[in-house]
Amino acid sequence: MLEPAARRRGFAEAALLGDWPTIVGARIAAQCQPERIFFRPGSKQQGVLVLRAPGAAALEVQHATPQIIERINVYLGFPAVRRITLTQDRLERRSTPPPVAPSAPVSAVVDADVARSLEGVEPGTLHDALARLGRLVKSDGGR
Repeated sequence: MLEPAARRRGFAEAALLGDWPTIVGARIAAQCQPERIFFRPGSKQQGVLVLRAPGAAALEVQHATPQIIERINVYLGFPAVRRITLTQDRLERRSTPPPVAPSAPVSAVVDADVARSLEGVEPGTLHDALARLGRLVKSDGGR
């Protein structure tokens, strides 16, 4: 649903708008919002991203621009952003998404199957994320 509106605002990738907190992290996402991206005619790479940030946060966002550019380009998989400019203005507050309903308990069989499939993966963040995904896919909640 975001794609047509995103393209009108210059966003070739609606993911930049929809996944902003995931891309830059919750702390930076709370301080700025993507406004528009400008590309040279005929190019959809190496654009200039315009971010909106309130005056108090603009300096911190400015210092974080190299990390923001890197995160965006890694997330999208191509060099979409070359430079960032800031517009100092209030942030548009979007409504918070509805809370996610708690999932049903997973059976011991599903847990054992997921654990078996992750035997070669080292414990850590990736292991935990894959375990959650495996439980969801193998349980009724993954339908």
